[in-house]
Amino acid sequence: MNKRFIVLIAVPTIIALWLLSGCFSSEDEPTIITKEHPLVHVRAQRMKASSIQREVVVSGRTIPARTVTLRAETAGRVIALGVPRGGFVDTGDLIAELDERDRLERFRQAEALLEQRVREYEGAQDLLKKGFQSQAKLAESRALLESARAQLTDASLDVRNAKIVAPFPGLLDSRNVEVGDYISIGDAIAVVIERDPLFVRADVTEADILRLKPQMKGFAHLHSGEILEGVLHFISPSANPESRTFAIELSVPNPNSHIPAGITAEVVIPTETLLAYRISPALLSLDNEGKLGVKVVKQGDIVAFYPVDLAKTTPESLWITGLPEEITLITVGQGFVQEGQRVKVSLDPAED
Repeated sequence: MNKRFIVLIAVPTIIALWLLSGCFSSEDEPTIITKEHPLVHVRAQRMKASSIQREVVVSGRTIPARTVTLRAETAGRVIALGVPRGGFVDTGDLIAELDERDRLERFRQAEALLEQRVREYEGAQDLLKKGFQSQAKLAESRALLESARAQLTDASLDVRNAKIVAPFPGLLDSRNVEVGDYISIGDAIAVVIERDPLFVRADVTEADILRLKPQMKGFAHLHSGEILEGVLHFISPSANPESRTFAIELSVPNPNSHIPAGITAEVVIPTETLLAYRISPALLSLDNEGKLGVKVVKQGDIVAFYPVDLAKTTPESLWITGLPEEITLITVGQGFVQEGQRVKVSLDPAED
């Protein structure tokens, strides 16, 4: 009985002492074993910025340098036509001629009247000097002389205006009359256009207009493949209220007027030189604020995000700015990593 009693007392006592021994352990916290997550594997490429020319590129169309509608300044019937439609004209070339009617007779009459008034005025001056003429009579004679001069000028203009001629070198774009037509004062006779130089008109955005200045060199790329070099001769001082764009015109030479007006052309105006990187559009990313940029690997294989600006676009690639002169750009896996994350990097060979 004594042995059984001792066993019954000893076993619980030993268990209690073993449990209490944990309270006096030298370790304050138990050791937790964790498993480290593997690093995300990305591919990257070391790149160095290149110097490029930033450009304003917009679509435009060719227009004549000048377009003039010739109108009749006297009445009459058309008796002759000059240069055919579409033909070249020089200053003074005949477009259409009206009948003489009584123009020459009225011109000769005005000449004779002027000669008479001159003699009358000279006689009035002599009489005034001799005291046989008053100042009032001399003034009346002077008024009649000036009236005769005005009549001669009108008659001379009427004779001259019977011939409608080209005001400048160009092309006869259209003619609205034929031989036998009766023309009244103000009727449209023909349209003459000047195509050398030729203007290329386009519209640019608010962001681009601030980078343009008059007399900048520019280029017009035609669908035929021809490239015309010219200068920026006009920049609109105000925006179109509907589109909020600004009109510009590039003046380009057009020898022999071989390039017609009204065709589409791409206007390219170089603005400034800057450092940029050529990348695929697929490498662009957005940060949490929606800014456009790229992800790079910095020292310690840490991912960094750089906002960028688009400097130039081509059908195959983009030119971006806003980056250091040298970067290690993530080319594969950028969509699976975040800024500040450590990654495992495999370097791609550098492009030429």
